[in-house]
Amino acid sequence: MRSGDFLRVIEIIAGELGITESGCSSASRRSAPRPAPAPARAVDEVQLRERHEVQARIHDVLLVEAPLGAEGYAYMRSRGFRDDEVPLDWALLPPARDQHRVVQAIVGEIGEKAWPASGLSAKDGSGFSFPDHRLTLPWPASTGVDASTALLQRRLLGDGPRKYVLPSGLAAVLPYGAPDLAEMGGDDTRVLIVEGVLDAVAACALAREDGVDLVALGIPGARSWRPEWGTLVAGRDVSLGLDPDLAGKSATPVLANTLHAAGARSINITTPPGGGDWSAALQARRSERKAA
Repeated sequence: MRSGDFLRVIEIIAGELGITESGCSSASRRSAPRPAPAPARAVDEVQLRERHEVQARIHDVLLVEAPLGAEGYAYMRSRGFRDDEVPLDWALLPPARDQHRVVQAIVGEIGEKAWPASGLSAKDGSGFSFPDHRLTLPWPASTGVDASTALLQRRLLGDGPRKYVLPSGLAAVLPYGAPDLAEMGGDDTRVLIVEGVLDAVAACALAREDGVDLVALGIPGARSWRPEWGTLVAGRDVSLGLDPDLAGKSATPVLANTLHAAGARSINITTPPGGGDWSAALQARRSERKAA
């Protein structure tokens, strides 16, 4: 895939859709003058922050007790990735029969009460919910160099009707790849928005091979963009590369409007070659290379 193909313009959203400028504002709430119970929203925010901290501590345990290892790297190679393209902070849970050992280590770190409330626990607490979803992918809580983990998404090793699961009651705080944008992305670095972690890493691998300077941001789903993420794209050139399925195609013009309102300098639409997603495109390219 040539770099021109990678970033080809299929449609210039701003012109085609007649997008207009818009703005946003923020508001603050003053606390009551006398001691009183905190507003429900404030309590929820505190609880949410605590749950994110628990996710980060669980992630630390998994890096020791359930590293990606030979099985995980073999799986990623089967998907077309080279070992050096796989992030070092991914983990791989053991098979369900062996997960109790990992749970014991987690409980030793976070406590017996925090594990059932983590959103990752099976009902009986002995293992993980959705135990076959073993590949563990951390989503960031901040854009700093030392960004902590906000939640642990898990994926099946293979295909199935529900390939990904998130901890119950938690949603992404930032797109995957946001810390990379903050650390490495200058104002001239193009942002590519894709769906999911594997697609973000695959798109970056393809871009490096093609000599394209970009940072890929993975969002959890086609319609999962949050307004507060607009600061990530303000003043930047953005390529929008959602999955070429019905959900992705219908969400693209809506998201393009949102990005324009957030101050994106330009918005172009791009699609992975081959008609699939970015991960499939990487796998196809590497398979063709091996066969040649």
